Amino acid sequence: MKGYLDRVGMHSIAGWAYDESNLDLTLTAWVNGAAVASFPPSLVRPDITHLSRNNVGFEVTLAKALTPTDVVGVTNERGDHLSRSPRKALLSDWTKEEKALCFISRDMKILEVGPGYSPLTPRSKGWNSFSLDHATKEELEAKYRGHQPIALVEPVDYVWRGGPLEAVIPSENRNSFDAVIASHVIEHLPNPIAFFLFATSVLKPGGLVSLVIPDKRFSFDFFKPLTMTSDYLCAHDARRTRHSKKTAFDYMAYNVSESGQIGWSTRLVGDFSFNCVDEDQLMAAKRRFDNTIEDESGPYVDYHATIYTPSSFALIIFELGQLGVLPFHIEHSFPTSGCEFYATLRHRTPERLPLNRIQEERIRLMKEMVRETSQQGRWLLDEA
Repeated sequence: MKGYLDRVGMHSIAGWAYDESNLDLTLTAWVNGAAVASFPPSLVRPDITHLSRNNVGFEVTLAKALTPTDVVGVTNERGDHLSRSPRKALLSDWTKEEKALCFISRDMKILEVGPGYSPLTPRSKGWNSFSLDHATKEELEAKYRGHQPIALVEPVDYVWRGGPLEAVIPSENRNSFDAVIASHVIEHLPNPIAFFLFATSVLKPGGLVSLVIPDKRFSFDFFKPLTMTSDYLCAHDARRTRHSKKTAFDYMAYNVSESGQIGWSTRLVGDFSFNCVDEDQLMAAKRRFDNTIEDESGPYVDYHATIYTPSSFALIIFELGQLGVLPFHIEHSFPTSGCEFYATLRHRTPERLPLNRIQEERIRLMKEMVRETSQQGRWLLDEA
């Protein structure tokens, strides 16, 4: 038998198989040693041209979603494995949706925050989801028409115009959701702690918060300093609902493109330019600083307020958990893919660790932060 297990995703596996001595070949898929499906290879694979037949491919949808720790194999009737079988899923096999929804299923009640024109859990695809956004469906379509696809924009259940997020959720829906999802949202919030406390008000005990977060190393935030726990605490202490003068200045002064892109997925080539259309972006930043009103008497202007790598975000959540500020811990995370990384948090008060273990974990994460950001310096040195 010849064959290859090409892909192990969250909901499906794919590959090809051929046995010249058994044209009625039947394959069996295994997950953690248990048979989950039997099937013949029957799909045309135009990329497989050296065999006497081309209907050697297969793509099988699994009844139960896989996790990154599951071991998957495909065998023939004699128990012979395909190449690359058995194995765990390669993270490169997983789509953005699969990573963000790794622990979330369609039977869960989901609140998606800020889905905009690209919801991760659209009701049109069978998700039991509710949406919270800053505008109605019609307003979102008008906002994105002409420069973003609007076919997936769905009716917005809870429209937030300002003030506490929990104010737009009816009392009967408090503590009723299994999961809160937010893709490229957390970095825009003036007060991230308030967002997590909002999540506690809508989630059931043990519920999940799934976040997709930009990695500063691969985005226009490249030259900005990382957000630390103290930044979260200061924003919450100030009850911030508008972005600070500092955030406004940094946005105008330090946002960059690399080779004309505001986000990239491979190592950079060092062709940086400022995003500000003003010829003197530094003076434009000072004008934005002077004109920014930090309280609710001023308009809301959107910026990236917080800047992350995977380990810097993990450090913030760990420290706030150990301080008793937030009842969350990171259940699972995926490393950066493209310009973003993924974190799934569990709504559960973290165990208060002994002092030596707290210090060990903080040092570990801080060292990892330095390793992550030092990559930027190495890239620039290589480019020089």
